[in-house]
Amino acid sequence: MKKLFIVLSTLGILVGLVCRTILLNISFEYDEIFTSITANPAVPLSYIWNHYLAVDVHPPLFNILLWLYNHLVAYGPEWILRFPSLILSFIGLFLAWKLFPRYLPRITRWLFMLLLGCNFYLLLYAQHARAYSLMLCLSIVLTFLYLQMARFIRHHKSIPTATWIGYGICSLLLCWTHYFGALLFGLLSVVLFVYAWKHKQPLRGFIFVPLLVFIGFLPWLIPNLFQNLSQQRFEGNWWANKPLSWKLATLWIEFFFSDKQAFYILSGLGIASIVYSSLRFKRQRVWPFNREMILTFIPMAIAFVFALVMSLKIFWLVWRYFIPFVPCLYLFVALVLTPLCKRYRFTGLIFLCFVGMSFHAFIRMCPYFQEGKAFHARESMRIYQSAFADKDLYVVAIEDFPVESMQPMYAFYPKDYFHLDKSVYEVFHMNTEQREQLITREGEFVMWMPNCNPEKMYRLAQTFRRTVDPVRKEEYTQRFKQAAQQLTHQRNISS
Repeated sequence: MKKLFIVLSTLGILVGLVCRTILLNISFEYDEIFTSITANPAVPLSYIWNHYLAVDVHPPLFNILLWLYNHLVAYGPEWILRFPSLILSFIGLFLAWKLFPRYLPRITRWLFMLLLGCNFYLLLYAQHARAYSLMLCLSIVLTFLYLQMARFIRHHKSIPTATWIGYGICSLLLCWTHYFGALLFGLLSVVLFVYAWKHKQPLRGFIFVPLLVFIGFLPWLIPNLFQNLSQQRFEGNWWANKPLSWKLATLWIEFFFSDKQAFYILSGLGIASIVYSSLRFKRQRVWPFNREMILTFIPMAIAFVFALVMSLKIFWLVWRYFIPFVPCLYLFVALVLTPLCKRYRFTGLIFLCFVGMSFHAFIRMCPYFQEGKAFHARESMRIYQSAFADKDLYVVAIEDFPVESMQPMYAFYPKDYFHLDKSVYEVFHMNTEQREQLITREGEFVMWMPNCNPEKMYRLAQTFRRTVDPVRKEEYTQRFKQAAQQLTHQRNISS
């Protein structure tokens, strides 16, 4: 039974590696197009910093690394821009296996690796031109360093200098990658400080190293804070006015555990393991791995409560933001399951059913990502190329990206991918005089609104103060439908 579990677990990890490669060449999502323009090697980094990154929300380390990387490779194809994320996801899995604490049982390592390897969204974001893979990779290292330092404290040993240096460097890089990475660093540092104080250990390092990391983060933190204040991003909700509801719980379950039905299996195993550990506790007065479980649970719980409270003003319960806390969560789950799976080997095979259902959820959705039930950015611009290549493109962008980034974002596919020679304008944020002048060019342009919905249409009507000519609307609608049907037919033939 043990050998079968190891063989099947190895196969599961290999399947996870393969699944991380199959969506490399799909169309960019919205956020990825922003990444692509910040990584354009033809644009100076100083301009990208001042006009795109400094006025955005997230720290810029990954964008800067991609800008350097694109000086060595061709700029434009999706898979090339996503390739660093893929490599970082592989490195993250390797580090998770290599740095896993040796004092914990082997079964815990296998459970942890399988949770990392099969998660639906980790498979998807491993092929995303965003900072998620870098964030996960750094958070894996930081989490293990945190547990190692806590172990030194518990045994009243001094923490080696190399460990402090690794903790400081990893923390600084994570802060420059994402604000929730900075939140993880802050919470881990506070827990370590309290833990050291409780065990009467010297506190100098637990003050000095986090202080240095914080100072190293200030060159980004201060100007970005002033930019957000100047753009009134703290007035009302940040991204959208999303009321809290029980639907969020379902979305969180699907994010961290891939599928509701798979989660039921995992929950059943977890409850059974807790009951088994409780019965052992009555006899032996020892709860297995209680320190490690507490050390991983506390940062997660505080982060969730903090985001929940902040969401009364600014919606922070965006599940992908919590990727830095995934190593803590999955290690906690693995530790909960370990006593049961170690004692009853067949439960490891039940856990593998959860892994298989997670992979099934991902593979089932792959055709949606590859072909799409709606037209993605690349398909939309292919239709523009097919039906309206003789006209300029006017984009109505009612989005949350920096205003100066809008035009190059929507010009990416027409200009950098399809190499069309027509002009692309972002007209919603133009001054009124310039926009009115452009709109008078009847018959020379086609107007496109991505992510259209009634609310945006209302804002558009209020801003432009005009209605659409029904004859021209019908003409353009027919041309769009014909081009879309032709492309869909070609895609079905190629499939």
